[in-house]
Amino acid sequence: MVFEVVWTETAKQDLNSLPRDIVIRIIKKVEAAKSNPYRFLSKLVGKREWKLRVGNYRVFCEIDYEKKQLKILHAEHRSKAYD
Repeated sequence: MVFEVVWTETAKQDLNSLPRDIVIRIIKKVEAAKSNPYRFLSKLVGKREWKLRVGNYRVFCEIDYEKKQLKILHAEHRSKAYD
């Protein structure tokens, strides 16, 4: 089952603030995750969000099973991601 990837405005702004090489790695990892999200994503305890690890960066998303969408919420360095 392939999920459609939907980027929020916040996620797009986060990507614009990151170095180009990191952005490319994040996009490649998200594209890989859309075909099998459970292989790449980890559920956050007590939240609806899932996280995707890309080196020292974390991409947070929600999975909409009905619409088959992977909604990317935001991306940050791991030192700031859990504040």
